[in-house]
Amino acid sequence: MKKRNLIGSRVMQSRRAQGMTRKELCRELRTFGINLNVFSLFLLEYRKRLVFDVELFFLAKVLNVSMDWLLGRTEKTSSAP
Repeated sequence: MKKRNLIGSRVMQSRRAQGMTRKELCRELRTFGINLNVFSLFLLEYRKRLVFDVELFFLAKVLNVSMDWLLGRTEKTSSAP
C-alpha cells in the first residue's frame, strides 16, 4: 500500500519515547476534540492513513514536539532555540 503521510514514523517515535500507548495518545487527543481511534492511529503511524491539518496540530501539541519536526523539516523536536 502506498505511503499516505509524512509524519507517521515520527508520531510513533515520539509516542514511544514518552512511554505512551496508542490508547493513551488517543485519549489525550480527545480532550482537544480529536476523535482518533486506536486503529486509525495505527494506520497513521504506519503511513497508511492521511492526516488532517488539525490532527497534525494537536498531535504536535500532545506529543510536545514541533509540527516541523513531525513533518521531517527539522531535526529539532521543539521550536525553542
